[in-house]
Amino acid sequence: MTKQILSGQALTLAYKEGSLTPLQVCTQLWQRLKQYNPAVNAFSYLAEEESLAMAQASSVRWQQGKALSPIDGWPISIKDSFSVRGWPMHCGTTIRAEASSSEDAPVVQHLRQAGAVLFAKTTMPQWGWKGATDSVVTGITRNPWNLNKTCGGSSGGAAVAIALGLGVAAIGTDGGGSIRIPGAFCGVIGYKPTHDLFPRYPLYNLAQLVDVGVLALDVADIETLLPILNQEDRRAVNYVPLSKVKCKELQRLAYSSDLGFAQLDPEVAAIFERSIAVLRQHGFALEEKTPPVGDYLSAFAHIWQAGSYGSYADLSVAEQRQLDPGFVRIAKLGEQMSLLEYLQAELTTFSVSAAMQAFFSDYDALLTPTVPIPAFDIGLDSPNAQSTSALDNWTPFTCLFNMTGQPSITVPCGLTSQGLPVGLQISGAKLSDRLLLALSQRIAVALQFNALPPLLNPV
Repeated sequence: MTKQILSGQALTLAYKEGSLTPLQVCTQLWQRLKQYNPAVNAFSYLAEEESLAMAQASSVRWQQGKALSPIDGWPISIKDSFSVRGWPMHCGTTIRAEASSSEDAPVVQHLRQAGAVLFAKTTMPQWGWKGATDSVVTGITRNPWNLNKTCGGSSGGAAVAIALGLGVAAIGTDGGGSIRIPGAFCGVIGYKPTHDLFPRYPLYNLAQLVDVGVLALDVADIETLLPILNQEDRRAVNYVPLSKVKCKELQRLAYSSDLGFAQLDPEVAAIFERSIAVLRQHGFALEEKTPPVGDYLSAFAHIWQAGSYGSYADLSVAEQRQLDPGFVRIAKLGEQMSLLEYLQAELTTFSVSAAMQAFFSDYDALLTPTVPIPAFDIGLDSPNAQSTSALDNWTPFTCLFNMTGQPSITVPCGLTSQGLPVGLQISGAKLSDRLLLALSQRIAVALQFNALPPLLNPV
């Protein structure tokens, strides 16, 4: 927005001072979107006329001193897995798509009530089943750092939009890293909260893993959104209120480069170690410590497979033929699973959750790489052809915290020699979200990642 990318905090200040109006910002947003989106394909639905009307109404409120909230006038995009009143919803597929949703999802409703300018829906893979973003509905969404690389997924379009300054924040979902993976690949901040902190409706298969979250360029903007998104909704059967008590100062930080088993790309490993060194130079007390979680990847894969089969079995034969081949392969593995295997996977989830909760009684946060590899080539579902869940062997750091339900944030920490972003993940105990966001802000300031995608600065 304007000629530079402004944070939500900067926009709010400008609105108060009268140096910018939400209508001016929204108008400039559409100019930027039309300039950059053709190269990356980040959006599945555009609502230009509606968003300009919302921005005009917000401008009037600010001029009259009647802003609805600090985010009144912030342009925010919504992932295509959420219903937005009057907008289509495809979830990356033509199967049982909605031509026009009849109601807002809870978080969409809360954003609308706070005065946010909802301007578009972002792309995702079919039902969000994988960590790359392409679908028969929208085609391939490309990484703005390298158009031949994946942006990650499943909230891929959301991460791309933020990386290009197309909106202050993007609402996504995360079931195995679906916010943090594209956040790391696209060089932006991605936040998965404590499980059920943001109300979810309706619930789908794999609901025990999936959460609503946020992507942004500024942690402070996510902090501002926190009380707006953390509101109860009668439709959401599972909801966790966040304490308004001021969080304590962080003292005990642990880090692990591999959780004891992960195979890291050498450049990712070097960037992570360099980031730890930088943080130590800035006064962060960090102890190398690997939590005793054991083998949780097979349990995660079994739960993912079972959930995929649940979705597959609910379809007609004609609808099943429209599914991605990779999704069908995973669903078939779920079909072959015994009840005992599934129960063992759930028991593993409980034991891993207990181990991590105990770990966070000794440490306030754990720092790891976000993804052990940089972005891989477009056209692939996964860099690992042998993956049995699409989000396991190459996403060990992210899927762990979907299993435990604990909050986890990725912040960009460097670029590979090929100019691809690398993320650092910060995770903590349940309901430590305010504490983790404050820590993430300090870490982001210390790491000083301020590079922009080449698409914004062509050589």
